Amino acid sequence: MPVFLGAQTLVWPDAPEEGKIQYVSSIQDLSAYSSKKNFRQWISQMINPGPDLNFVQPMGIAVNKKMIAVADPGRKGVFLLFRNKKSFIFIDGNTLPNKDLFSPTDVALGENEILVTSSIGTDLWVFNYNGTLNRKLALIPPPGRLTGITNLGELYCAIDTKNHQAVIFDRFG
Repeated sequence: MPVFLGAQTLVWPDAPEEGKIQYVSSIQDLSAYSSKKNFRQWISQMINPGPDLNFVQPMGIAVNKKMIAVADPGRKGVFLLFRNKKSFIFIDGNTLPNKDLFSPTDVALGENEILVTSSIGTDLWVFNYNGTLNRKLALIPPPGRLTGITNLGELYCAIDTKNHQAVIFDRFG
């Protein structure tokens, strides 16, 4: 549920300049995105609890009209918060092939795909909006360590921290 910092309105820049950016809320507890469970789902969750509903180390974020995606290397996963449905999916890195090479640091939202960078390995992980791994992109030449990514429409720009460079690639080849 959004958390507000009292009744004070927070804007930037401060007066006397006209405020252009206003603080709205923070997401700390994902229980607002949990759907109501029937008895069978409740029992199933008691037996197999699944992920905690809190961020551990949120690092990267991407937003579009459908969702908010948060990369959390502390959880070794990515949270997909669906804005209209008030539900979420957790992409658990421990269930992926080559799970030892998955430590998500940033996320970008494309058209029906989610791109995730990992501080371990050199691949770019591509998921669909259901959280299913579609493919891993092996970039050529291989980057050192991808730690950031952004969607620029037809282009994606990733940060290769180890080699001190920005890597730009066309999603259509």
